[in-house]
Amino acid sequence: MQTITAPATTAAPAERHEIHIDGHRHVYITAGDPSAPPLLMIHGWLSHKRVWRHTIDILSDRYYCIALDQLGLSESAKPADGDYSIAGQAGRALKLMDALGHDRFTLMGHSMGGQAALCLAATLAPTRVVKLVDVAGVATGKLTPYSNYMLNWRVRPAMYMPWMWDVERALSRVPLYARFERVNGYDNIWALPYETIAEDIEMSLVDGAHRSMYLMGQAITTTDLSPVLGQIQAPTLILFGKQDEVVPALEGVNAHKLIPNSELVLFDHCGHHPMNEQPTQYAAALRRFLFD
Repeated sequence: MQTITAPATTAAPAERHEIHIDGHRHVYITAGDPSAPPLLMIHGWLSHKRVWRHTIDILSDRYYCIALDQLGLSESAKPADGDYSIAGQAGRALKLMDALGHDRFTLMGHSMGGQAALCLAATLAPTRVVKLVDVAGVATGKLTPYSNYMLNWRVRPAMYMPWMWDVERALSRVPLYARFERVNGYDNIWALPYETIAEDIEMSLVDGAHRSMYLMGQAITTTDLSPVLGQIQAPTLILFGKQDEVVPALEGVNAHKLIPNSELVLFDHCGHHPMNEQPTQYAAALRRFLFD
């Protein structure tokens, strides 16, 4: 059986920060030289800021990496009346860069975070984005049957039966159950060390996030960015796994067709997490695009 070795962590530890945006607490981490070009990283649905940990290791010697916990997830606030629209998340990410004094910046997003990054680069600040990297990002709101099942039959019921979240969290600490439960998120989850996915699983089930996660899921499926993707001015790299069963690779193909100066890279034997599943190819693609 193929075994994937987790990338070694060589960069300095990231620093944790808190900031209030639109009246709500947001947590973010930074790594690298603050005088280096800024790089904003937006995670996806059921995810968290440290999903970028290996990416930060790759890029923090050239960039000042800034990874945000989106509103409603991980350590950031989870207001019942929060604006969990894609445009709302994109707008708060831009406000973070305003608060940090970064006029122009490189932008990365994964999954729903890719959707927010595309929205930001297309409609909110096209001239401020230097380069854009879309990792398995949603473009037209189309998800796979597995993702729709997770939204409607796993996350939605937890809004009315919060105890389900506690049960799921306890079960997910059992490696065998955790792998079976998330097997669709990876091409071969059995090839990954459990430690590679353990933190991501734990952070997907934080207290109080079931309502915001459901509302975000609805926002994903009702946001079609096709009409505005042609407005993106930044050179764009689109990275997808060919075997992605969370966001279909066709989303990447369609985004590539609509974004003027874009490049599409498809990784074989790779699902929704190329940073974990194909770390060597992923790192090479990022370095070629961002370091040139």
